[in-house]
Amino acid sequence: VDDEHSFQRFEALFERLELPQRFSSVIPHLSSPRLFSAFYVCRSWCEAHSFHTDYMRPVGLHALTLITPLRDYQETDSFQLTYKP
Repeated sequence: VDDEHSFQRFEALFERLELPQRFSSVIPHLSSPRLFSAFYVCRSWCEAHSFHTDYMRPVGLHALTLITPLRDYQETDSFQLTYKP
């Protein structure tokens, strides 16, 4: 986001979904996970997995990119997401 109003809308959603509480066990943190940025990524289709890396260990930072579908998909076992630790 590039303005305060838009950030506040995303932050309200972040808090309403209780994401800090839900992810606090998987994100190293000192006080509470927080939202730093928010944006939409659009993709119409893909032929294979294209994994995203938040931060590599040598960088010394911790972050989590939450990527979620924005449609009401019927396939709910994986919600069309794949995670590789």
